[in-house]
Amino acid sequence: NPHVTIIYIDPYGEEFIFPRKVSNFPDEPRYAKPHPSSTNIGDLQDLLSKSEHLSLTSFLQDNFVRMSYNTAKEVVDLAERDLQDKLGLLILDNGYISKIEKKKNEIYYGRYEKRVYGRSDRPRDKLILYEVDETEIKEDYLKNIKEYDNLNKEIENLNKNIKKNQDRIQDADTKKEKRKIRKENRKIRNSIDELRDKKDKVKKQLSIIFKKDNLELNEVKQKKAIDDFKDLIEEVVISDAKPNDLSNDQFNSLFLAFKSVKYMSPPTDTVVPVGDVVLENTMIKELGLKVSENLDDFASPIKELRNSEEILQRVKKNRLIEENQDLEEHEIENSDVEKKEILEFNTKILGAYKEVTIDDLDKFKVKLDQLLEHDEKEDKNEYKKVFSFFVEKYTREDDFVAAETRDPTSGKGLAYVVEGVLAYGHNLEIPKRSRDVLSRFVNRTPKLRDTADCAITKAVQLVNWKNYKLDTYDNGLPKGPIKLLVNVSGPYVHLMFKSQSKNSLADDENLINEIKYCLEAIGRRLRVYLNRRANIRKKEKRASLIEKYIPKFVESVYNIAQEGSKYKDRIKKQELETLMAEALSKKESSKIEEIRLKKEEDIGKKEKQPEKIVEPQEIMKEKEEIFKEGKKKEETKQEVITEKEERLVGKEKITEKAKQEATTKKVDIENLEELTVKELNDLAEAEDIHIPSRLRKDEIIKEIKNSLEKKEKPEIQKEIPRIQESIDTKAMSEAKQKIKSRRGEIKEKQKAPPVPKKTKQQKLPVITTDKILNALSKEEWQTIKHLIFKMRIKDMLDARFLQIKLKELTRKGVVEVDSRKGKKYWKLPS
Repeated sequence: NPHVTIIYIDPYGEEFIFPRKVSNFPDEPRYAKPHPSSTNIGDLQDLLSKSEHLSLTSFLQDNFVRMSYNTAKEVVDLAERDLQDKLGLLILDNGYISKIEKKKNEIYYGRYEKRVYGRSDRPRDKLILYEVDETEIKEDYLKNIKEYDNLNKEIENLNKNIKKNQDRIQDADTKKEKRKIRKENRKIRNSIDELRDKKDKVKKQLSIIFKKDNLELNEVKQKKAIDDFKDLIEEVVISDAKPNDLSNDQFNSLFLAFKSVKYMSPPTDTVVPVGDVVLENTMIKELGLKVSENLDDFASPIKELRNSEEILQRVKKNRLIEENQDLEEHEIENSDVEKKEILEFNTKILGAYKEVTIDDLDKFKVKLDQLLEHDEKEDKNEYKKVFSFFVEKYTREDDFVAAETRDPTSGKGLAYVVEGVLAYGHNLEIPKRSRDVLSRFVNRTPKLRDTADCAITKAVQLVNWKNYKLDTYDNGLPKGPIKLLVNVSGPYVHLMFKSQSKNSLADDENLINEIKYCLEAIGRRLRVYLNRRANIRKKEKRASLIEKYIPKFVESVYNIAQEGSKYKDRIKKQELETLMAEALSKKESSKIEEIRLKKEEDIGKKEKQPEKIVEPQEIMKEKEEIFKEGKKKEETKQEVITEKEERLVGKEKITEKAKQEATTKKVDIENLEELTVKELNDLAEAEDIHIPSRLRKDEIIKEIKNSLEKKEKPEIQKEIPRIQESIDTKAMSEAKQKIKSRRGEIKEKQKAPPVPKKTKQQKLPVITTDKILNALSKEEWQTIKHLIFKMRIKDMLDARFLQIKLKELTRKGVVEVDSRKGKKYWKLPS
């Protein structure tokens, strides 16, 4: 969790601090109701049993999201229709009629009528039950019921076809086949809706038959028959039932209807992601990546620019409120700003700038129009030059880190958001195992087991990492000096897990696609980064190859020009070398040149230098250094670029620098905890201290302190005469050799590539038969734990080897074994 600082003190008293990586807490999530599509049968039963609502429609509306009054009514109506077919009682407009399966069965018709009964004299609603005896009514009834049963059979066959198609979808190989099968299912559902409408028409015809006034019906007065019919009505009419009083048949019909209705996808405002900025900063601090912030200045638009009129209007409103607190809101809003006030305001701002005398206003307007006019193409080219210069100059050795947060989405009634971050570092080690590359998180909680069966792992494997310049392991995970993290956040994500262990997410097409799209967006940025680095290396390689042949090419061109050319007197060898060297070097943009020239003027380079032959930049620097070394006392001291060249200046500069280094070292050692991870890594590089990339801040500080204490403190006074002696003899010869090597006279010896460090193999302690027999006794039975403790085994491999040796000794009969409650015990034979 990046929002918490954890301090851990182990049993030995050593303190470990894990500081927080984020300064702000995340947004507080909103309460999210469950969605009907993601609700299980058990959850619905619990909600119904604890409900205090009086009707099912109000219960559904209050407990579920995306459940309006119309959808709740539709669910209840579907449940009632299912109960009518199951229990054999049809609800008509003017009563209830039983649905018989055989012609011999009796037909009962019941309706509520106004009757006077009991102690009251007023007429009240009472259920009156009738038995149908007329042959005409029976024939019409049986005809309609037969049609009703045929429609039910057609609906059952269509539902079977839908189930078959769902099995076909799972077995389908291509997306095209799946789409085709889903289209068939939609058509079948539409035909089911049409059949339901026909069933409603049949019921209307029955209600018309029993609505006639001249019907001769026999009233049933048996109390048992009336009570049974009344109970059947209460069972079928689920709309009048209370949620906590539902029977098994009612609940089953309600759950089927609950799942068959289509709902809107759940709202996504309940999802709170970690954020791409937080993920990037956490990865940079955790892995100690080197990422410069220079590129943040590019392509960052300025938001909420306010003009002077808005500023003045706001100031005026605040002033009016302070002066007259009794003013109403409409009086304050109607206060406008005049043009004079705007002019005065702008003149005050412009008065701060340097005054310029203007002789002719027309000329000034023309110049102003010329300045305001700009060409978009020129601006883009200039921008590209500046950007490429900053990339090659300041971000050459930078690592890569990129995060992506997808828009919140929903699948199977669950709202969730997918986010990922990928880090690529030059100092990161390539993991030997593929599972060390990927870190899986669900709601900011790491998942360490069941990696292969998780939907996150499968989505990472589906990405074609070779398109993004990365190799892959055998299982499809990316390979390289990288670290990948994927997080899935959502209010009801626990319903997406495969099992109760909650270690792996279940396979879902929408979820896998979201993770895949997130990683592909990050991969595109990584490809740009790697291509840019490859282009820089190619340019440097080409430039170094061409630079070797500059002297030969210049010599041949100069010889050709000397043989009767008009450029015979104008051309010089050193000028040609300079031109070619400048063409190879990276050209700065015009804006950067202007800034550089201004800085040089401010420093003090105002004196005119004598005209001299132009040479390549690096050769000129080396010649100037030799010239300074020969005449140290006669010429003024100038700034030297590298630290090695500073030592050649003289005694005083060396002593001052050595003292400064000594003092800075002391300050750094005392205040190491105040430095950032990036500053600590820079300090370690300066002191030639090797630090692994995975160390935390406190471990880096310990490593630096230990290495600095081991090193002997250099004596500054003893170093000065040694350097002084080496200046006279070695400096001049080294500088001359460098110039000759540049011109091609001396070929420098190519250094052999650095040999990789050999990994230290862990020495396993020798577990012999004698040691095992000495640890065992004839009297006491001992478990494997006792033997590990006695033999002081600390490695898992040693413990496994001990187990194998014990099995071998038992087979030979040297050791006896016994099992008690699933545990094995060993001892020597008596």
